[in-house]
Amino acid sequence: MQYAYAVAAARTGVRIHALCIMSNHIHAVATDTDGRHPEFTAYAHRLIALGIKSMFGVDGTIWSEGGASVQRLVGETAVVEALAYVAVNPVAAGCVRHEREYSALFLYDESAARRTRVARPACFAEDSVLPCEAELVLTPLTTSIHVTDPVEAARRLRCATRRRREEAVRELTSAGRRFIGMRGVLAVDVWTRPRRPVRRGDLSPTFKGALREAIRFAAATLRAFRRAYAEAMEAFRAGRRNVKFPPGTYLMRKRYGCAVEVAIAA
Repeated sequence: MQYAYAVAAARTGVRIHALCIMSNHIHAVATDTDGRHPEFTAYAHRLIALGIKSMFGVDGTIWSEGGASVQRLVGETAVVEALAYVAVNPVAAGCVRHEREYSALFLYDESAARRTRVARPACFAEDSVLPCEAELVLTPLTTSIHVTDPVEAARRLRCATRRRREEAVRELTSAGRRFIGMRGVLAVDVWTRPRRPVRRGDLSPTFKGALREAIRFAAATLRAFRRAYAEAMEAFRAGRRNVKFPPGTYLMRKRYGCAVEVAIAA
């Protein structure tokens, strides 16, 4: 899965900050500067699906219906909390007591990008057009457009991670659960499924903010986008092929080559 995300990031220019691979889902925090995250996610998920089908002889759909849950992180606090959440996810799931024990968690270094060479998995054919090797680059917070003080953000991230870890350990201990450790994680049968039934119909947020002002700003931005998109689509359907769609438009730009307004920094 590292390989899939490394290749997808190299193709699209998406900057990955954190990646956590769990038994039945994946968490990623990234910066999408060129508006290509749909392509990034689709390509990574396609490679993962092809690999799983080849390794285990699975037919049919690999990923759940409805597509990936993608949330825009608004404000520095939201970015920090999201990174801490991803880091501590293996602890909260009862896998390991400390996130550093989890071998499928990949985080950036505070001072510089973390680079890892990943060989193409053997599940792909030797004559595959995919690169024989890919580089997974995990970039620090300095590359995030929402972070103004990377040193302070790094300090806050350490505090948030410690807080979430302590909360997770406390909750699991009080529930009488034990951590199974990395060996236990790797020993889990790939054909097992969670006992808890899958919840259907839950809301899938499109943005996340930790401060009231950030949430209000994100909500207002989303409303403005949808209004502008509807107006542009109406004009396009009326025959105005030179109409410009609002910043953030993907499908009409990618499929039909429509022009998109230049985003103005807030």
